[in-house]
Amino acid sequence: MFSSFFTPFRTILFFVSLSVLGWVLFAKVQVDLDPSVEFQTLNIVYDFPDNSPKIVEQDITSLLEGAFSRITELKKIESASSPNGGSIKLHFDQTADLKFKEFEIATVIRQVYPKLPNGASFPIIIRGEEKVAESRPIISYTINAPVPSYEIKLVVEKIFLNALAPLRNIDRVEISGTDNRQLSILYDSKKIAALHINTHQLTKAIQNYFQPLFPGHSTTQNGDQLFIKSNIGNTSLAGIENIIIQSIPGELGLHLVRLKDIAEVRIDEKEPSFYFRVNGNNAVAVNIFGRVGENQISATKRIKSIIQPTQLNLPKNFELLIQYDASITLQEGLSKNLTRMGITFVILLTFILAVYRNFSYVLAIAASILISIGFLSFLLIAFHVNLHIYSLAGMSISFGIIIINILFVIENNKPFHKLPLFQILSTFSLNLIFSLCMILFFPAEEQIGLLDFAYIVVLNSISSLFVAYFFTNNILSLLTSSRHRTIMNSLSSKRKKAKLAVTRVNKTISAFNLLSRWKLPILILLIFLFGLPIFLLPLKWEGDQWYHKLYNTTLGNTRYVKDIKPFTDKLTGGTFRLFLENLSEHGGYREFGETKIYIIANLTLGNTTTQLNQVLASMEEYISQLSGIKNFVTRISGQKGIITISFPQDQMTTGLPSSIKSKLVAKSLDWDGVTWNIYGVGQGFSNAGNLDIPLFRVIMKGYNFDQLGIEAEKFAHQIQYNPRVRDITVNSPLKEEDIANDEYVLELNIPKMAVIGTYKQELLSEISGLSNSHTIGSFEWNSKLYPIVLSERNSTEFSKFRLLNQNLSLSASRKIQVGQISNFYLKKGASVIRKENRQYINVVSFSYLGFREFGARFLDDEIALFRKDIRLGFSLEQENRHHDWNKNYSKYFLLLLLVAMLFLTSAILLENTKIAAIISLTTPLSFIGVFEIFSIGEFFYDQGGFVAFLLLSALATTFSSIISVDILRHAKHHPPRLFNRAIILTLNRRWRVIALATVSILCSLAPFLQEGQTEVVWFPLSIGLVGGLIMSLLVNFLLLPIFLWKKTQ
Repeated sequence: MFSSFFTPFRTILFFVSLSVLGWVLFAKVQVDLDPSVEFQTLNIVYDFPDNSPKIVEQDITSLLEGAFSRITELKKIESASSPNGGSIKLHFDQTADLKFKEFEIATVIRQVYPKLPNGASFPIIIRGEEKVAESRPIISYTINAPVPSYEIKLVVEKIFLNALAPLRNIDRVEISGTDNRQLSILYDSKKIAALHINTHQLTKAIQNYFQPLFPGHSTTQNGDQLFIKSNIGNTSLAGIENIIIQSIPGELGLHLVRLKDIAEVRIDEKEPSFYFRVNGNNAVAVNIFGRVGENQISATKRIKSIIQPTQLNLPKNFELLIQYDASITLQEGLSKNLTRMGITFVILLTFILAVYRNFSYVLAIAASILISIGFLSFLLIAFHVNLHIYSLAGMSISFGIIIINILFVIENNKPFHKLPLFQILSTFSLNLIFSLCMILFFPAEEQIGLLDFAYIVVLNSISSLFVAYFFTNNILSLLTSSRHRTIMNSLSSKRKKAKLAVTRVNKTISAFNLLSRWKLPILILLIFLFGLPIFLLPLKWEGDQWYHKLYNTTLGNTRYVKDIKPFTDKLTGGTFRLFLENLSEHGGYREFGETKIYIIANLTLGNTTTQLNQVLASMEEYISQLSGIKNFVTRISGQKGIITISFPQDQMTTGLPSSIKSKLVAKSLDWDGVTWNIYGVGQGFSNAGNLDIPLFRVIMKGYNFDQLGIEAEKFAHQIQYNPRVRDITVNSPLKEEDIANDEYVLELNIPKMAVIGTYKQELLSEISGLSNSHTIGSFEWNSKLYPIVLSERNSTEFSKFRLLNQNLSLSASRKIQVGQISNFYLKKGASVIRKENRQYINVVSFSYLGFREFGARFLDDEIALFRKDIRLGFSLEQENRHHDWNKNYSKYFLLLLLVAMLFLTSAILLENTKIAAIISLTTPLSFIGVFEIFSIGEFFYDQGGFVAFLLLSALATTFSSIISVDILRHAKHHPPRLFNRAIILTLNRRWRVIALATVSILCSLAPFLQEGQTEVVWFPLSIGLVGGLIMSLLVNFLLLPIFLWKKTQ
C-alpha cells in the first residue's frame, strides 16, 4: 500500500517540501562565535570591594561553601577568592536537573546573604562554563553627554532598561564608567584619639542613628497588637553632622561630642570599582550580554531594532554610539566558512562531472546534498546542537562523507552492481558513530569544538543515509532510466571489451597466486613497517620481584641499552617510532579559538582601582598606535586588570600577533611595581615546539591554609638539593590569570599582646580603620538610597611608618604602637586563594635542566618520599598539563577499543567472523599512511590528528566491508573453486566507487590544506586523512585480496 502511494515523484516532492521547511528553520539554530561544551556546572560570583583574598575567603567563600555542601547530587566544589571578590563553581552529577539546582542555590543564597559582611554584593548565579572575566557583551554602546556620569546612568536606566526588559535572549545589561554617589564620613584619627574614642564606638553611634527603633507595642480595641516604630533622625547633612558620638562629663556639665567635631560629612561620587572600555574610549558604556544558548546574530538584530527608535527619547546633547558588535565578527567568520563550504561544493560537483560526464548525476548529487542539509536543521534543533565558526568547518569536511552515501547509491543503480544497499549505508553510519564517540572519552577541555564537529558529522551522515536511500534512488530512477535501457541494449556491442577484461582477470589471478605464497613474510614485513613499541620500554624497571630482575638483566642490561637497543629500536620501531619522534618536536595540544593576546596586570594589595586604571590607560594608548589590531577590550576590577586584543581574520595566522606580543612585553618593563602576565592563545600562537626548559608543578591540598603553606615550604626545601632544579616557587599561580603578588605580613606577638590586654581582632579593626574605607550601612535621602562610607581623613596616605609607629588608642587607658608587638616583612603571596572540595590549594613549581622524562621521574620519587612524612589531612600530586598531551598514550588505547567495535559491525554485516577479523587488520595498516605523512612532512600534530585516526578507521573499515560483502555475495552463487576469481571480479567492479569516495573526501579537504599548518585542528585532521586514505587504497586493493586469497585453487 505504502509502496504504491510513494511513487518516485511523490517521494521526491515529499523530501523537497521537508527540506525547504528545514532551510527555513535554520534561523532557529543557535549560532555562536566560539565553541563551547555544556557542563553540569553552576558558577556563583560575588564582589567584596577593597578586601584581600584571605578576608574574602574567610568572610564569604567559606560561609557559602558550607551552605552549598548540603545540596544533593553535588560532585565537586571549586572556589577562587581574589582581591575584591570571588567565585564558586559547583559541579553536579550528569543526572541532576540543573534548573532545579539553580533554584535550590538561589534559596540558599537568600538565607545566607544576611550573614555576609556589609559591602558584599548579592551573589549572582551563572550557568555553564561562562566566566565573568572572559564573558563579552554581544553589543556595547557608549553615551556621551555634558552632565555628570551618575546623571547619565539615571537617564540610561530609565530609558533603555525598560525598553530592553521584554527581550528574553538578553542575560543582563551592565552600565560601566559611572558609579552611584555615597555619604562619605572622613574622621580625624588624632581628634578621636584625644577624645578617647575608637573606631568601633564611632561606627556604632552612626549605625544607631540610622537604625529605626521599636520601643514597644500597643493593643487596639480589637485585641490586635501593633508595634511602635520610631523614625530615624534628621537625614539632612546638617542633621547627620550633629549626631552625638559621646558625652563627656565636665565642670560645666556634659560635653556632647558631635560628628562634625571629629569628621567631615559630604555627599560625593563613589570611587569607581570597575572599568570597562572598548578601544580605550573612557565613557559611560551600556554593555548588553546575551543568554547562553541564544542565537547571537538574531539577538543583536533585535536589540538594535529596539535601541534605534528608543534613542530618540534621549535628552538633547546626549550622543549614543555603537562601540562593539559581536555579530559583525560572527558574520565575518560565517562568511569565511560559507565561502569555504561553497568552494568544497563546487570542487566536488566538478569532480563528479569530470568522472561521470553526465549532468544528470551532477544534478542528483547537488540536490541530494541540499536536501541533506535541509534535513540536518531538524536534527540540529532536535538534539540542541549549536553552530559556530568551527563546527561550520566540520560541515565542509562532512560534505565528502555525505557524498559517499550518494556514490554508493549511484554505483548500486548500475547493472550487475547490486548490493544490500541499506545494510551498507547503515553500517557506514554506524562505523562513523562508533569512531566519533571516542571523543567523549577525551578530557572535557579537549572536547571543546571537537564534540560539536562530531555531532555535525554524525547527524549529517544520518541525514544523508535516508536522503540517499529514498531520495537519491528515486531521482536517479527518473533522470537516468533511459540511459540504463541504452546500457542494457548495448551490452552485446561490448563483448570484445569483455574478452579483454577476462584476459586481465586471468593475469591478475596469476599475480595474486604468486603473492599469496608469501602471506606470512608479507604480514611480518607489515608488522615491522607499522612498528613494535619495544622502543618505549624503560631503561630500568624498578622493583624487587623476579620479573623486575629478569628484565633488568636482559632488556635493562647496560650493554644491551648502549650497544644493541639503538639498533633494535630503529629496526622494530617502524613508522610508529618515526611518528612519535615527530610528535615530541611538532606535537601538542592547541587552543581551539581565535588568536588573541591577553594582558593581565596586577598591583599589590593596598593599591586602588583608579591607580591601576592609570597604568592600563597608558598601555591602551600604546596599543592604539599599533596597526593590524581589530579591537581591544579592557576590564579593571580591584587590583587586577585585563586587556584582550583581537585580530582580523586575515592576520590571525600571520607573524603579526607574535610580533605585537613581543612589543607589549618590552613596553610593560616601563612600569615598576606592576606584575604583568602577557600571553597569546589561538592559531597565531600554536606553532611553537616543545623545546623549552621543562616546568613541573606540584598541587598540594589541605584544610588548614597556614599549615599548607608550611608543608609547601618543606617540600620546596626537600627538592632544592638537586643541582638541576631551578626557580622553585611556592604559591605559584594555579591558572594563567592568577598572578602571585608580593604582600606584607604582619606577624603579631601574642604574649606581648596579652600583657597589654588586647587581642588580634581588636587590633586589626583599628588598623583597618586607618587604612581602608568601610561601608557601615545605608540611608535614604531625597528618595534615593546611599551607602554610608567611613574612612580616616588621611587613609590614602597610610604608610608602613604610620602603621608601625603611630599610637593606636584602644581605650582611654590603652595606647600601643604596632611595631612594638609585631614583626613586619614582605613575601610572595597568592593573589587568588583557590580551594577544591573545601581544601586549600598551594602550587609548588620549578624548572628542570634536562629531559622532561628524567625530571618527571625525579619528581615522582620526591613525591613518594614526602608522602611518608606529610601531616594527616594534606596531600600532594604532580599536575597533568596540556603540554603533556602528546605523551598521553592512553588515548591510543581508544583506537584498540574502536577496532574491536568495528570488528563487531563487520561481523554482523558479513556474518563471517574470519573475514571480519581480516577486515580489522586493514584499519591499523591504514594508520601507516598517517604515521608516514606526519613524520616525512614534519607537520604539526594536535587533537585534530587524533580525530583523523578515528575517521580513517570508519572509512577504511567501510571500504573493506563493501569489497568483502560483494565477494561473499558472489561466492554464494558460484562454486568454491571460483572464490579467488570472485575476489578479482569484485575488485574490478568496486575499485571505481571506492576510488571516487576517496577522492571526493580529499576534494572536501582541499580548502583546509591550502590554509597550512596554522589552521588549528583542521589541517592536522586533513593531512592525516590524506595519508591514511592513500594507504587505505593500497591496503584494500592489494593487501586485503592477498589475505583473503585461498591456496587450494
